[in-house]
Amino acid sequence: MTAVSLHLPAARAACRGCGHSTVPVLDLGSMPIANELAPTALEARTQERFPLALHLCPSCGLLRVGHDVAPERLFRDYRYFSSFADTMVSHAAALVDRTCAALDLGPDDLVLEIASNDGYLLQHYARRGILVLGVDPAEEAARVAERERGVPTVCAFFDRALARAMARNGTRPRVIHAHNVVGHIPDPLDLLRGIAELLRDDGVALVEIPDAGLLLENAAFDTIYHEHYSYFTVTGLVGLCRRAGLTVLDVERTAVHGGSLLVTAARSGTSLPIRPRVAAELRGDVERETTSPRRWARLAATVEARRQAFRAKLAELPRPIWAYGASAKGCVLLGWAGLGPTEIPCVVDRSPHKQGRFVPGVGAEIVPPEAIDGGARPLPATLLLTVWNLRGEVLQQQRAFLERGGRFITAVPSVEVFP
Repeated sequence: MTAVSLHLPAARAACRGCGHSTVPVLDLGSMPIANELAPTALEARTQERFPLALHLCPSCGLLRVGHDVAPERLFRDYRYFSSFADTMVSHAAALVDRTCAALDLGPDDLVLEIASNDGYLLQHYARRGILVLGVDPAEEAARVAERERGVPTVCAFFDRALARAMARNGTRPRVIHAHNVVGHIPDPLDLLRGIAELLRDDGVALVEIPDAGLLLENAAFDTIYHEHYSYFTVTGLVGLCRRAGLTVLDVERTAVHGGSLLVTAARSGTSLPIRPRVAAELRGDVERETTSPRRWARLAATVEARRQAFRAKLAELPRPIWAYGASAKGCVLLGWAGLGPTEIPCVVDRSPHKQGRFVPGVGAEIVPPEAIDGGARPLPATLLLTVWNLRGEVLQQQRAFLERGGRFITAVPSVEVFP
């Protein structure tokens, strides 16, 4: 694992794509850093908070958080590990199968992933004998990738400067993956320009990002947190790629993270064909008004009405109530709803890297799933499902809880009690 020190851009108040002034559309108040899990309940409840508001660029359609936190603070001790979400691993394996078949990849081809995490995706290429290289700033995730999955990893933030250095050393990937990372970078244009410079002339980049259009439609406010510097509609992402020297060849929709956009892009001037659904998706943005300030302005009222409905429904449910999922979504949801450790004493999570720590701003302890069915604490009667995007996976895992009469509740994408 190679440590690389990089100069990172300073925070900007303007649009990250075009520099135009942005317009605030949703203010969630002050929140702690969502994945900064604390070692004690007291430290969790007293953690530093930062303003958290969503801004829209009326010029190019990009969205951003209004206040930046330094990436070094957000990602060096990053305790999200993709391999603990079966849905993510399955999605990665299917995408690798499809990409290998479409491009006829062989042992002389290199596949690079930006924000490769614990090797959850690149492991599938490596098993086929294809050369792989990960880039990730999270030191523990990089160690796990190398030690447990045999994925060589550069421990660094990817940017254009690093891309140029890698290209000078002969690194020219046939495929570059960038899943759920473009929004995690203070300067997404710089990252995409790095991809354009590093990619082989015949190569493709696969860029996956949560769909801001669905954030708007579902009022999925819990996907807004400081690690997400930017949010993308199809219009915003296609325009940003164009400015970076990339041509978008295809736009697909995937189910991960509650609905994402998977963009296939190549270097500008490519001879590869552009699929008709790129134009169709751009027309869809116009029809759904996903870049309209007036449409986004209605989001705040929707989110406030959702909070009132959620608190009212939660008060009717049997206790104890625990949360399921010590995710960034969960931290935002609990803070937004004003829930503390007396109301939510425990948060369940499969990752041992999170267990035994405490949820930022809330102080609830993170416990393993086994605690739901036994232990010193009173067993939960209700589970607040914060990882609503993994609903099917969690329900399958928690059949014993359901069989003893347990209930689930969600606040996103709607207030719902089930079964």
